[in-house]
Amino acid sequence: MMRREWMKIMAATLMVCATAAFAAEPAPATVLKGNPTSKVYHKPECRHYNAKGSTVLFKTEADAVKAGYKPCKQCAAPKQTVSTKQDEDGKKTAKSAQEAGQAPEKAEKTP
Repeated sequence: MMRREWMKIMAATLMVCATAAFAAEPAPATVLKGNPTSKVYHKPECRHYNAKGSTVLFKTEADAVKAGYKPCKQCAAPKQTVSTKQDEDGKKTAKSAQEAGQAPEKAEKTP
């Protein structure tokens, strides 16, 4: 009987200490995950953030770049809408597509 009570007290003490230890550490604002094989890192909002290969953690993008990592294509792409210019016939021109940062569409041949 005495042993059971002692075990309960020890378990409760351990739980209180563990809770206090974890509560004292502030959560990092942003944690980036990097893939050591490809040397690519992902932001938390990236769809590849929870990939199995992303095992290296970084606090900032500067830390990741310093370690030789680069952002993935989705993380590096700007989140803006692209407007393209159209010529008088309503077709996209190669010049306007280049200005918008897109690959030019194949031009249609007109006789």
